[in-house]
Amino acid sequence: MTLIKVNFFIILFLLQIIFCESTYNALELSSNATSHSLHNGAVASKTKYLNVNPASIFIEHNQFEISQLLLPSDILSSNVSYTWMHKKMINFFKINSVNYGKLKDDFNKTEFKANDIFFEIGQKIEYKELISFGYSIGYLNSSIDQYSSSGIFSNIGLRMDVFNKRLSIGATLNNIGFQLRSYIKNNEFLPTSMRYGISFKPLYFPAYVYIDFIKYINYENTKLQIGLDFNIKNQFNFRISTINNRHDLNTNQYYKDIFNNFSFGLGLKIKNKNINLSLQNMGPAGLVYGFSILL
Repeated sequence: MTLIKVNFFIILFLLQIIFCESTYNALELSSNATSHSLHNGAVASKTKYLNVNPASIFIEHNQFEISQLLLPSDILSSNVSYTWMHKKMINFFKINSVNYGKLKDDFNKTEFKANDIFFEIGQKIEYKELISFGYSIGYLNSSIDQYSSSGIFSNIGLRMDVFNKRLSIGATLNNIGFQLRSYIKNNEFLPTSMRYGISFKPLYFPAYVYIDFIKYINYENTKLQIGLDFNIKNQFNFRISTINNRHDLNTNQYYKDIFNNFSFGLGLKIKNKNINLSLQNMGPAGLVYGFSILL
């Protein structure tokens, strides 16, 4: 590979700023539109939607979810997941693929494709509706033209309710793992991170508040993110979140920068279906759109 289409590198660079600065950035992408609207955070939440903390999942019946994220440059992330109950444990399985579309080598005028695919299976165990423990393990494969790499990753999470379930705390260790095969001779790091968070419901405020702190293990990078989830009559949700590195995308034009790295989401419950939409502003790179349906 020589000179690859310039806008592809611009997008990858901006993705590294927003998500992480390591190999397999796609591991940091959200599993669904709900998680995307909360910046893939809310590690202390108790939710029927799979998120970055495997201990957060809570379901009353088996469920199936289909999700898609459309990133700038027509990069498409697709996710299918199934969550089921067995005895007192909750199990889940998901497949995620990221299609980077057709890329062009400007040196010899050839086109090629790039994509990632992940398989993940996990389980959550709860003790007396107070403390939850979750874990997952997965396999990933990434390919660019005739080159490919693969690896193993896992996630471990804890969550606990306190103060009459109005306050919850959570922690998760994400993307622990290693490469099985690399693009080059030397193995590269996965975007391993440690996340701590709280979730609380103020007495006179109609929303859950999520605050997460993220520390990446293999390089110097920390993030703080805040999210709000408004629930109206258990039928409608409005979500908004942001992160402290949003100024990295500034163009010094206030009217363009004001919503940099803000995410928004809408959720609607129709009978036994939950439909969610999300939108994230990536500044000069453009917008990320999310859609998911939970059955």
